[in-house]
Amino acid sequence: MEQDTNCNVITTCIELINTVKEVMKEETDDMKYYKEVKENIQSYMCDILSEISSSDELFDFFGYEFDMDHEKKPNLQNLKFLDEALRLRLVSFITHFNCQKFITSIAYKNVQFMRRKNFVKWFFIQLLVGCLFPLVSLGYLIVPQTKFGRLIVRPAVCFACHMVSDLAFVILVFINVATRSVENDYLGTSDEAFWGYKA
Repeated sequence: MEQDTNCNVITTCIELINTVKEVMKEETDDMKYYKEVKENIQSYMCDILSEISSSDELFDFFGYEFDMDHEKKPNLQNLKFLDEALRLRLVSFITHFNCQKFITSIAYKNVQFMRRKNFVKWFFIQLLVGCLFPLVSLGYLIVPQTKFGRLIVRPAVCFACHMVSDLAFVILVFINVATRSVENDYLGTSDEAFWGYKA
């Protein structure tokens, strides 16, 4: 019940900001006043976040069950406020330390080894995980309920796989362009073979 109350506070503030934005479209004469109201509500939301002192309190506040040992599907309904905050461009709220900490914890759930410590180590870990993309994909198809099978659905792992896939594509395109002569080749066929005589 307390979790729902906490989430309702943030949700109510976001709804108020949304209402203020709608009123601003009609009451253009008092634009400055409504902007101040919007900033005051956002400041109140940030003050609430600042009162949170631990990770457990943070997850309890947002009603998110963060379990390192179980693969229980989280209640994503409690995270809709983040989409609304992004849509309303509540920069101060989204960039608040505790809000960023909450988002990062979700992204790196059960893959804490992928968190950035120094750039070189982080890059090589991303590269290694990305190269395992075919293997983790097979794991998801064969044993989707296991920890290994659900590894591919982690945001950090998905990012690494996409990054390595895009990097591999760019490298292959570069090699293809660098080793192929546009003047002498036409879809992989030389002028002599294509026209029947040597140019």
